[in-house]
Amino acid sequence: MKENYYAIQIIGCGKRQRFAIQLVTPGKGTTPTTGRSYSTLEQAQAVAAANGYTIEKVGDYYTIIC
Repeated sequence: MKENYYAIQIIGCGKRQRFAIQLVTPGKGTTPTTGRSYSTLEQAQAVAAANGYTIEKVGDYYTIIC
């Protein structure tokens, strides 16, 4: 089974779209890492890079767990 990896989950749509950094555990689900969401994908990617996370997937919940 694949090991844990980091992903950015897209929450909502349109003007209210938010981006959260998640630790994905295959077969178990996700765990938020920073405890907050970001208004742009670029902000989320910058925070992930600053924390040393390598983002493997970006998308909604179903996309990041598959």
